[in-house]
Amino acid sequence: MDDWIMGACDQVDALVAKDPDYQELCARRRELEETCRQILDSLPPSSRDALTEYEYVIMEMAYQRTQTAYHLGKKHRSQ
Repeated sequence: MDDWIMGACDQVDALVAKDPDYQELCARRRELEETCRQILDSLPPSSRDALTEYEYVIMEMAYQRTQTAYHLGKKHRSQ
């Protein structure tokens, strides 16, 4: 996993920084951010915590999928 963290992750970040589709999604996320924050702030703490945890799990799953894809690609290159 160290090779992912120490290099490939930076390369992915550099690529998506130039990717127009990814940048469009980032812009859309920024547009929605304040509205979502206001909605979360209006909820009872237990509901807010549940949604925040759900969001974290989704992001972590996407990150793990990316790591797995990297390792799979690395394995296939070495064969």
